[in-house]
Amino acid sequence: MAFKAIPVTAAQVSGSHTDFPVYIKPSAMTGWEALTLAEAQSIRFYSDEAKTTELAREVVSADEIHVKVPSLTTSTTIYADYDGIRADYATDATYGAEAVWGEYSYVNHNAGSSDSTSTGNIASPVGGITSGGQTGKIGESTFYDGVDDGFTLSQNSSTFPLGNEDRVYQAWVKTDLSAARVILEYGSASFYQAIRFLVTPNGALTFTAYLPSPQPKSSDNAISDDTYHLAVAQYVGSTRTFSFYVDGSDAGAENETISSNLNTNFGFYGQNLGIRSNGGNPWHKEMEEVRFRKSTLSPAWITTEYNNQNDVASFWGTVTDVGPVPVASTGFFAFV
Repeated sequence: MAFKAIPVTAAQVSGSHTDFPVYIKPSAMTGWEALTLAEAQSIRFYSDEAKTTELAREVVSADEIHVKVPSLTTSTTIYADYDGIRADYATDATYGAEAVWGEYSYVNHNAGSSDSTSTGNIASPVGGITSGGQTGKIGESTFYDGVDDGFTLSQNSSTFPLGNEDRVYQAWVKTDLSAARVILEYGSASFYQAIRFLVTPNGALTFTAYLPSPQPKSSDNAISDDTYHLAVAQYVGSTRTFSFYVDGSDAGAENETISSNLNTNFGFYGQNLGIRSNGGNPWHKEMEEVRFRKSTLSPAWITTEYNNQNDVASFWGTVTDVGPVPVASTGFFAFV
């Protein structure tokens, strides 16, 4: 059985964070190597070398693993063992995939039809789109044809943000900037109760809230052509403010205020990924790692998340072997 110590690189962590989902890519990390799928599925993570506190994790592929770290600081080290024999956890197990994303309403790694959370959301393809199959920034991404491709989400209204509640929307995106391209539409423009999150032809992130008159809030021109960027939009209900971040940094439109609270019906009319409800402004090129939260994030969290996902090799220090391997059930050490 392999037993590894995995330290963060202090300079890559901004602040300290609770229940932070970190990205692990063994083949890119110094001191580790590519795992087989069986090895990845058998992996177990811990916050201590004695293996007394196990961590929830999601194995997306042999080289894409997400781990929920209860306390992430500049001095964090996590531990992992694997044998290639143990079965993967069920998605709803205590340390399975859904437990990683307890604070999220929706998590879709390849911007396709799946959801890793426990909320039971269903994404239905539109325009003949096929999930995944493209090489993304983190793992697989999905190609949108810019004509009619997208997904409609049938969401669980008890977990998705409604009305004036706090919310965060984020995705890794790459587009051609030839036209306005929709990342997300939330609500229904026909009812004048919609939020539309898009990238404009000049590369600005824009959130337009219809209340019923449109109130667009835009970032600087922070998205460049045909290059992956982490786009984040955040709404704070108590102050009615939008903020935008690109690649872990404020995109020049922090705390832009709308004139009134979002309508209490926001969120009841469905949600579209990559298209508008009328099919307009479809996304073109790739998208992946789509995440929605019913809460807000600090700038330090957003920066740390970008550092982790943008350059996983630099985010982690040198991975080392640890041994002998402690037996978790007894606390004794045994050579295995």
